[in-house]
Amino acid sequence: MDGRLAIDTAVLLVYFVLIISIGLYMGRKEENLADFVLGRRQIAWWAILASLIAAETSAGTFFGTPGEGFTFRNYTYLQL
Repeated sequence: MDGRLAIDTAVLLVYFVLIISIGLYMGRKEENLADFVLGRRQIAWWAILASLIAAETSAGTFFGTPGEGFTFRNYTYLQL
């Protein structure tokens, strides 16, 4: 095994163990699935908005919008 491959594998394993540990620790506070999904209805509106914008904006938006403008020579493409 190449030295770099071993380091990469170790970093990934540590990352996965850390993420799973954090998830299990934080998951103990949730009483049911509704609390988890709805965030106990305590999430600020701006955090929800940022999450929606981040989910909607993707690589397709960054590459597709200029591509549509170049292909059709207009900029009427809108991400809804």
